[in-house]
Amino acid sequence: MVDCLLLAATWGYPITTMELRLIVKQYLDKSKRVEHRFSNNLPGVDWCHSFLKRNHVLANRLTSNIKTSLAQVSPEIIESYFNNLEATVKDVLPDNIINYDETNLTDDPGTQKVIGERGAKRVERVLWIALSRVGEGGAR
Repeated sequence: MVDCLLLAATWGYPITTMELRLIVKQYLDKSKRVEHRFSNNLPGVDWCHSFLKRNHVLANRLTSNIKTSLAQVSPEIIESYFNNLEATVKDVLPDNIINYDETNLTDDPGTQKVIGERGAKRVERVLWIALSRVGEGGAR
């Protein structure tokens, strides 16, 4: 279980304590085991705290809502972007250029407490932003 929690965090999908509790409940239900210490086979919050204490490599951490791909941008990629941008807007009047960033269309998802590796510099959560299609042309 510890290895799976660490792997999920590495992939950018760290598990919350509630999700951990539900995973344990699902495991017990599927294996047709009844754990009388848990109400309806669902571990309590105290069980999660004890689980984290027993497994010292895990800790409750606040997530960073930055995509992993953004952290991997190199100076060469940034220079290439601005070179392409310069060529693209060469004949465009400055009054016709607007700043648009689609991430501003969503509410701030904020941070969330998840289970991650103790001592890790940051725990990232990959956010999937679904934009609804406008019209039949499929413009986003």
